[in-house]
Amino acid sequence: EWIGVVIQPKFGDAEIELTCEPGNGYNRARGQGSCWQRTCGKTPYSTGLRGCNLDRAVLQVTGELSAASSQWLSAPAFADSAFTLAGGFLTWTAANGLLMRREVAAHEQGSSQLVLVPGGPSPAMGDAVIALPTCPRTWDACAARGNTDNYGGSLFKPVKNPVDGVSMSWG
Repeated sequence: EWIGVVIQPKFGDAEIELTCEPGNGYNRARGQGSCWQRTCGKTPYSTGLRGCNLDRAVLQVTGELSAASSQWLSAPAFADSAFTLAGGFLTWTAANGLLMRREVAAHEQGSSQLVLVPGGPSPAMGDAVIALPTCPRTWDACAARGNTDNYGGSLFKPVKNPVDGVSMSWG
């Protein structure tokens, strides 16, 4: 018996070759802490001690589609979003009962229309949808969402431009 993680499959005509790593090697990389960076590295809506802890129920926009094509969607509820939905995602239940999810490519705050990232199934007119905005991972965005206690970036890290001849080392 062997316990580990499959890193990559390699498909042949009649066989598959699996590149594997022992389980203990994978676990060593977890929980090393966050990097020291100006922007927040946390995943929006992640929970727990090190999570972003944004509340989905507060930020989500629920509505019914009044128009739909493969990428362009319209619903009056999209205009009610406190933040732009661009970069976020849209979920709905398909006719077969599966929960579907697509990323939002474009949306202007206050607009009832949005554009989905190309590819994948699309909702139909009349479908009930839930749109969830993302977070730009800046202090200002975190403050606008009332979530500064969970900000994961470093506000006071010095800003250096690597192309103007300034050394990036700490010396």
